[in-house]
Amino acid sequence: MAAFSLYVLLFIVEGVDMAIIYYRLLLKVWTMVIIYIVIACGAVLLVCLAVDRLPKNLRAKKGVTKQEFLNLALDTLKHVRRPTQLILIPITVYSGLEQGFRGADFNAVSICIPWSVSNGYLK
Repeated sequence: MAAFSLYVLLFIVEGVDMAIIYYRLLLKVWTMVIIYIVIACGAVLLVCLAVDRLPKNLRAKKGVTKQEFLNLALDTLKHVRRPTQLILIPITVYSGLEQGFRGADFNAVSICIPWSVSNGYLK
């Protein structure tokens, strides 16, 4: 409802051109939102329908004993010695940094520039 009232306000204050631009922007945004929701629902359905349940003997136990914990830690350290496992460390660090950039800096820039143009700070 707030988007529609802003659309009407832009139509009254700025004129037809700005209202049409805003309407087209809203249409693009909601189209992307709907596409994202449909893909997310499809992913959930795919997982629900395609993934088999684990047999009872392979399901996780309630608690882990100290010996099982130590065995798991030793197995992890054995795998770290392999070169293919060592390659995963820088890839994981890069992925984390990339996601942080995308989540913070990229979104801030992609919002600030159109806002600055629409408010007359950039021409």
